[in-house]
Amino acid sequence: GGWGWLSAAMVHVPMLVFHDFSVECDDELAFVSASRTPGMHIHVVCAGPVTLADWLRDHVVADGERWKVEADEVVSPAGARITFFFTDEGSPKGGVDRRESWPCVHYTALRAPANGYSAILIAAPLKGITPAWIRTLRAERTVVVGDPGGINCRGYDWPAMLEALRSVTPQVIYLATDLSRRVSLPRQSLDTITPKLQGLAWATLARFMGERPEGLPPALTLRLNVANAGMCRRWYEEHFSRPLGGLDDGEGPPRAALGAAVSAYVNRHIPSEGLSPGDERLAAELAALSESASDDANILTQTYARCLRAAVAACVLTFTALAGDEVYATPTESLSRTAEPRAAIAERLRGQTRLRTTTPCYDLLGLLLAVHGPTKLAVVTRREAEPDSAAATSPPGDAISGGGQAGGGVSLGGVVMATDGDVKVLTEAVGKALAHGLVI
Repeated sequence: GGWGWLSAAMVHVPMLVFHDFSVECDDELAFVSASRTPGMHIHVVCAGPVTLADWLRDHVVADGERWKVEADEVVSPAGARITFFFTDEGSPKGGVDRRESWPCVHYTALRAPANGYSAILIAAPLKGITPAWIRTLRAERTVVVGDPGGINCRGYDWPAMLEALRSVTPQVIYLATDLSRRVSLPRQSLDTITPKLQGLAWATLARFMGERPEGLPPALTLRLNVANAGMCRRWYEEHFSRPLGGLDDGEGPPRAALGAAVSAYVNRHIPSEGLSPGDERLAAELAALSESASDDANILTQTYARCLRAAVAACVLTFTALAGDEVYATPTESLSRTAEPRAAIAERLRGQTRLRTTTPCYDLLGLLLAVHGPTKLAVVTRREAEPDSAAATSPPGDAISGGGQAGGGVSLGGVVMATDGDVKVLTEAVGKALAHGLVI
């Protein structure tokens, strides 16, 4: 049992990876891990303009490192071979030095290996990619970072893309967010990357911890805040060695002011026309919290407000405790605007040396699964395993999930859920993979 499948990698067979560099930092961290793996051979499709390859170079290449360009390939100091492709011209990223450009061509010029890819990793939305082009590929497995309804499967015709993927690969695996949110990089692993990428990672942590999304639909607002709240509770407990309390507790920063800010946020995110009992996405988010979506609009609104308030409070309490009481510019008007630049707040969080874990690393975890394959421990989400649930109509596929309890897996139709022990092992694994490469 256990995660023994993390031991023997077949990294010499090419892999196809879809990334959206410069959005957060998880794509960059996955790339660094791949570049540190001797014999790794990857085709990287950048979801965006051609200059993203050079933006990436500016963030991952350390001073004094010797990366080589051989024809259309970039070769890392460890001997990993990378070929870059882009999906559209887009707008060039500012501050990119093009004098030593890494080669990057349009994805339609990509020629898949004759024997197919070892894996396809979807760590970015496949916008600009056609299902017809996908059908020209072959792969042993496909790993999708996120749930079927997640951000990497939205904004384009995902059902058509999934159908194309299933025609070229025997296995499509979803790395479900209820696992990936629980796996964060160990703090010490960030010491192995460039200062510029370290800054990006700490800024991402600051964003997840404190900057609340504004102006989004109710279901997405609840999802993002609940996801960030789980991370914040962990960060708070790491730092203070005690569980995070609530707004009604008397300790810490002034609770009255924070309570007013949280209440204003919740009120802003209840539509003036009220919540619709027929909102299936909201019902699914509430179901994930073991809450029912009432057919009564008033009761539905009360349930939503209570759940949203608890999640936002956890984030705000953690952020102010670690970054300072005055961290928000106008807290009753917006919880996305901070009083200082994000980089300055990131440095303050970096100074909190009792934090043991940092930013989540969804794409690095996805890369581990794509390279090694879940051959010994298959796990699925609780929602997908229950046929009466709203998610039961999701496309078939093995969803790697974080549900479960410490001390043993929860059996769902013979399939094992990831335990807290598994999460600990994976947290150590992603740290080693970032520092030393994927053969761990």
